[in-house]
Amino acid sequence: MNAVAAADIVACWLGHAPPEPRRSELVNWARRNLKLAPEMVTLAKDVVLIIKTDSNLKEVWDKPKWNHAMDNLEERLERGAKD
Repeated sequence: MNAVAAADIVACWLGHAPPEPRRSELVNWARRNLKLAPEMVTLAKDVVLIIKTDSNLKEVWDKPKWNHAMDNLEERLERGAKD
């Protein structure tokens, strides 16, 4: 679960907030407080792919909700940085 949260923070650092309105402020926080190397984006994408395809977490979550959340995170990481 920590890896999913870390990948979510990387997506926020790129400027792409999670869909939940209460979490939209994470983008501002990440941009103000983090200095990430570009390699972190690649690492976050790799982690999401691994977790999405080979993780017990999907057994704990409601499967459609899990798939939607992982697809959304993957999409936000793929979009890259907003300028």
